[in-house]
Amino acid sequence: MVKVKRVKKADIPKLVKLYLKSYKNLEEYAEKDEQGAHRYLLWLYNNCHKYFLKAELDNGETIGFIAFDPYWNRSKNRNLEIHEIVVDPEYRNRGVGSFLIKKAFEIGLKEGDEEAALWVGRKNIKAIKWYKNLGFYKVGEWGKWLRFRKKLL
Repeated sequence: MVKVKRVKKADIPKLVKLYLKSYKNLEEYAEKDEQGAHRYLLWLYNNCHKYFLKAELDNGETIGFIAFDPYWNRSKNRNLEIHEIVVDPEYRNRGVGSFLIKKAFEIGLKEGDEEAALWVGRKNIKAIKWYKNLGFYKVGEWGKWLRFRKKLL
């Protein structure tokens, strides 16, 4: 059974390894090494602390995480901004990512968000397909990135 728990600062080293593993063959969209990944995950922790969640098995193994901000004000309307979602490749297609993102949607709705948004790498075809299946639609482009939104209401 998968449980959702808030990420603690002490979790960051394990999450670095999971992050780098999950971006294999998509390195152009990720931090290049452990030091960069550690710095990035600390930024997420410091900026999304309350909304940095991990998916954990009963044995304590972390198999995914999501970092989001339900108070993101970088568009006309406040929205739930998903900064990062990672699932261990060995646990993909088992509902872990859907479990995490639905938890983020629940929190966003409670906080008054009407929509969710994220950036995804243009060549990350599997993620793009998954986001579209969740109801996200493309609203923009910037270099190697695509911008997606989804109505929560």
